[in-house]
Amino acid sequence: MEKLASNGLAAPLYARFANGIVCGYLKGRTINADQFKDSEMQRRICSTLAAYHNMDAPAKVIDDLFPFRKTRDFIRNIDVSAAKDLPITDT
Repeated sequence: MEKLASNGLAAPLYARFANGIVCGYLKGRTINADQFKDSEMQRRICSTLAAYHNMDAPAKVIDDLFPFRKTRDFIRNIDVSAAKDLPITDT
């Protein structure tokens, strides 16, 4: 967030906590489908996306992403001692 804010691509970050953040507000509005088709709006969107992609941000490998951690923990809690293979029968 700090890097995005320093590049003008996000609201400023004022504080960070273990369970959240406090950030500033960026004035703006949503656009509708007709506005999205406008060539000037498309240029502005593309320019902003290009700025995101041109940022110097090293890739950070995160081994403990939340969905994967939850899935791993779920699998570890499965009681395999009660599992049995069912016999295969012809139908």
